[in-house]
Amino acid sequence: MITNRLSSVLKRYNILQGYNCCGLPRECTNEPIHLVNNFIEDARENKKELWVLTQDMKKAFDSVGLEVLNQALLPTAYGLSDGFIGNDGIDQGDALSPLLWRIFYDPLLVGIQQTKDSGYEMKVTWPNDINDPTMDTLQASGSESSKSRMQKIVDIANDFYLINDIDINVKKSEMIIINPSVKRHDQIIKLGHDRSIVQATNNEIRYLGVWFSNKPSRRRWMQRLSMMVKNFCDTVRRKFVPAGQCIYLINRVLISRLIYIAQIMTLSEHGWNQVFAPVMKLIIS
Repeated sequence: MITNRLSSVLKRYNILQGYNCCGLPRECTNEPIHLVNNFIEDARENKKELWVLTQDMKKAFDSVGLEVLNQALLPTAYGLSDGFIGNDGIDQGDALSPLLWRIFYDPLLVGIQQTKDSGYEMKVTWPNDINDPTMDTLQASGSESSKSRMQKIVDIANDFYLINDIDINVKKSEMIIINPSVKRHDQIIKLGHDRSIVQATNNEIRYLGVWFSNKPSRRRWMQRLSMMVKNFCDTVRRKFVPAGQCIYLINRVLISRLIYIAQIMTLSEHGWNQVFAPVMKLIIS
C-alpha cells in the first residue's frame, strides 16, 4: 500500500528528475537498453566517438545509506512518520526497495544531467524535399564522447560514492569505446575511491542483462542464444520433467529469456529455428 501510494504521487507530479527506469509504474528496462543500443549504432554509422562505461557496486542495496535517504524524504507535506532504529541498507527483496533505490540515487543522476555538455545527442533533420538525395536525414553528435568528458561524469559519481561510503567493484566494471580517437594505452578511466584504472575492452560488456560490444557480431549472438537453449535442455533432461511442465517452462521461462536477451539483435526466421532446434528435439523425445 505504501509503495503504491508513494509511487503514484512521484509519477504523477514528476518529482524524481533523474533519468532512471525502475521503481515507478509503467517503466521497465527496455527503454535504457534500446537507448544505449541506439547510441552505439549511431556512433558506428556516423563515425562518432562514444565511450560506454558500466559500474558494478559492491552490495548495491546494502550500500544505500539511511541518513541520506532520510534527508531525501524530508520535504513532504506530512512531516515525519514514527521513527525506528535500523542499520544502513534496504531489503533487496522488499517491494519498496526499487523505489527507495531510485529516490536515493536521484540527486546523483540530476547532477550528471545538469553538467554542461554531458550526454550523447542525436538530432533528426526532416527534409523539405524527400526526393533530394543531398539532404541529411540524421545528424548525431557525441558531446560526451571524449575521454575527458567521460572522466568528468565519473568524477561526479565518485564524489557521490565517497560521501555515501559506496564501494565500486572496479574489477567488474567494464568499458567499450566506439571509434576511439586515442591510442590503446590511453583508453582508460579512473574509477572509485582509489582511482583504479578501467581499461577499454574489445569483448562484450553486460548492461541490464543484455550484452553490448564495440563491433556487431552475429556469431556471438547465435552462440549465446544457443548456449542458453543448451543449458535449459540439459537441466530439463536431468530433472525428468513431465511433458506438460516442460512445455510450461519453455513458454514461460526459456522463450521470455531469449526474447529479452535478443531484443537488440536482428535474427531471421531461419536463425531462430536454428537456435530453437534442440528444444523441438527435447519435446519430441
